[in-house]
Amino acid sequence: MPQGGTFDAVFSLEAALGVSWPHIRRAHQRTQKLHTALSSTIEPLGREDASIVVFGSLGRFEVTSESDIDWTYLIDGQADLRHQATALQV
Repeated sequence: MPQGGTFDAVFSLEAALGVSWPHIRRAHQRTQKLHTALSSTIEPLGREDASIVVFGSLGRFEVTSESDIDWTYLIDGQADLRHQATALQV
């Protein structure tokens, strides 16, 4: 999972302007924690021909206390019952 490196520019701008954006920082920190937790849970389910993709606030690194997890399971090739079992585990 990506680590949201694009926020480096946002945080550099924050510093350059001498302002504080605590809500953006908190959302980014929440997202990083959730990405880490999901990665450790989902990695063992990984397959070469499929990917679990997150989007919405989690994909944008904007997780708040009200966020849910929007995800999809992309299969590159012929789907089989193991894919269904993995999706149900997720």
